[in-house]
Amino acid sequence: MITNNPIYNDCYFSDGNGFEESKSVFVYTNKVHEAESLTVGELGFGTGLNLLATLSCFRGAEAAYYSVEKHPLPKAKIDGMISGYLQDFPEIYSPFLDNYGKLFCDIKRGFNSAVWQFGKTKVFFNLYFGDVLDFLSELDTKMDCWYLDGHSPEKNPDMWSKEVCRLLYDKSKTGTTLATYTAAGLVKQNLRAAGFFVKRMKGFGVKRHKLWGIR
Repeated sequence: MITNNPIYNDCYFSDGNGFEESKSVFVYTNKVHEAESLTVGELGFGTGLNLLATLSCFRGAEAAYYSVEKHPLPKAKIDGMISGYLQDFPEIYSPFLDNYGKLFCDIKRGFNSAVWQFGKTKVFFNLYFGDVLDFLSELDTKMDCWYLDGHSPEKNPDMWSKEVCRLLYDKSKTGTTLATYTAAGLVKQNLRAAGFFVKRMKGFGVKRHKLWGIR
């Protein structure tokens, strides 16, 4: 299955393993499943699949999740795109849909924050509605890890610019890691120029490579 964003003519996720791909690329590469506490930064909230993949593996009591989305999707659209992946996780999917639906109905430009409970895990959720540069400039917290899940550099170059990568570095601390499905040369170049150590790793499924980085 391919689910496209018509604005960028690019898919949110592809093939029949979108949920497993999210876990492989973002959760396991950043070793989120080994963390006891967690602060995640994400570029590109999309359908929320990365948040749900994180919750399916995270065993800690509290997590903070900061994400940015310029074109947020309504609850019904998200449900239609990802419900098939979450049939085995009703304890996280149902609360997610309910909470996201309420937040979306009152969404405003800038940070939209709420505290969500998923079983024993409390999530301090922060969705920034707007531009990625504004999000990173206004962010006042340093991340434990980054999920770089904007659309491809060819389709959405603003998400991968030198300035974005510099701000990512500024909002990281020593030991902060990052992961992304793209291994494009421009992305590696800009992340390295910002100060990250970056290496290419084996990708998921038909994708040959992914990137991992660390400050």
